[in-house]
Amino acid sequence: MYCGLRITDINSIEQLVDLYNVIGEVKVVRFRGLLFAIDDNVRKAREIVSLLDFIAKISNYNSDAVELDNCEKEFLLGWDAEKYRTSI
Repeated sequence: MYCGLRITDINSIEQLVDLYNVIGEVKVVRFRGLLFAIDDNVRKAREIVSLLDFIAKISNYNSDAVELDNCEKEFLLGWDAEKYRTSI
């Protein structure tokens, strides 16, 4: 499940619209201190919330966990895109 490269901080709904127009896809945003999952339908957004909940629990129990660097993230995104293309 793709949740974007990072959680994006926004200060207004207009900023979210502008961001969407620039990068095309926004999955997780932080607005007024709360996280919001954005997707095509409620089921997919709930899957993102479930994934974020799982990651938060793992992070809470494993202080040695590290975030992937951008190169590793880009590799995984490219791999997912290629997997999708070959399935069509």
